[in-house]
Amino acid sequence: MGSVLTEVVWPSERGLEATLSVMKPYRSVWMVHQLARRQDATRFERLKGQMLRELYVHCVEHAQRDNGFRWFAAYIESTVPFTYRSHVGFADRMAATGRTLMLPMRMIDVECGHPPAPPSTGLELGPATEAERRLLVERIALTRPACYAEALDLRLETLDLRDVTRAWQAVGLERERHLLVAREGAKPVAVAVLESGPPGTNPFGLLDSVRVFALSPRARQAYPALMDGARRWFADRCRDGFTFLAEEAGDVEASGLHDTAPDAKPSLWLIPADLAPEFLEHIHEQTAPRPLSHPQKELS
Repeated sequence: MGSVLTEVVWPSERGLEATLSVMKPYRSVWMVHQLARRQDATRFERLKGQMLRELYVHCVEHAQRDNGFRWFAAYIESTVPFTYRSHVGFADRMAATGRTLMLPMRMIDVECGHPPAPPSTGLELGPATEAERRLLVERIALTRPACYAEALDLRLETLDLRDVTRAWQAVGLERERHLLVAREGAKPVAVAVLESGPPGTNPFGLLDSVRVFALSPRARQAYPALMDGARRWFADRCRDGFTFLAEEAGDVEASGLHDTAPDAKPSLWLIPADLAPEFLEHIHEQTAPRPLSHPQKELS
């Protein structure tokens, strides 16, 4: 199972004090998630910040054992102080290189049992054709950074997620992607990228997710229908809901949804694998004990 996911733990004499999980949701990405720590866990540290440093180091070391490791990622909440100092701080620090990505988004919980929206006149839903797959990849290349398409397997050769599905199935776990297209007649209007993963992998359902992409100026009129199609797809897989990863301003409202946490500031954080050692150094700087400052003695 360590080939697709694992959990790093920090123990003490009383048991587990903290955990950090890492998984491989795409062909070349290792993603850290689900950092958890007991409220008083730091009293077991020999040095301040030791726990967080060691958790991250071991997660990166696990990823580095994979010859296919090309990207290190996380879905972060930038209002959390440690996350802001570590992940956001490193992205800001490396911004001039153009090699990191901080993509703001809204993360919306969608229930499969929600009453369906009124049908969109003239729209039909169906799996993507080969021509529509090519159109989607072209649109993503025009509207997203190259690292986004490569890391999230949104290029033509990786779009079906076949290699990833095979790797997860090899350890008895499910992983699937489906492209659902809304059409007006024969013309594609918008597409939803639906992904599923093993229940319980992440408390926020990151592997049961939906992204939408516009293929025409009428795209947003199709989003409610795509959401209903997504509800049916996930319900068929015995899911109660999924996470809508809304990457464009206004997509939540256009989809007929409501953001119940408007003050949250989630983002997709992405760096190339060769920057992971520098990221660990940044973590060390952010967690290392600060020397005590002493008032300067007055000159006699």
